Amino acid sequence: MYHVSTNPHPTIINCTISGNQATNGAGGIHNSSSSPILKNCILWGNSSEVFSSEVYNDANSSPNYTYCLVQRLNPTGVGNLNGTLATNNPLFESQPDFMTAPTTAGDLRLRQCSPAIDAGTATDAPTTDLDGNNRVD
Repeated sequence: MYHVSTNPHPTIINCTISGNQATNGAGGIHNSSSSPILKNCILWGNSSEVFSSEVYNDANSSPNYTYCLVQRLNPTGVGNLNGTLATNNPLFESQPDFMTAPTTAGDLRLRQCSPAIDAGTATDAPTTDLDGNNRVD
């Protein structure tokens, strides 16, 4: 996702960005003069030829993370998981392979043992998951 906007603070809620590949910037989100607000998001398993990160920010960008898991990043903010720890892998059912991007392959549902389960906030979250199960305990 490459973001340049007249709205310098877009809000991204309850999103998973995975299995993407970029030749420039970051494979997940590339911010140019933009400081998005990310809440209850997972960015994992993306690739870039230039930057080994999920998120690239130019000098005028500074995202705000709450209850997020971002690979290779330990963002400051409320409720975030440390994405630099191997133990915080979100454990998708089937991790999409960024080498085959763009693709619809993969299953981004979390395995029962995922550290991301119940790690988000119920505020603005849907009441059920993709399978129709109650999402919030």
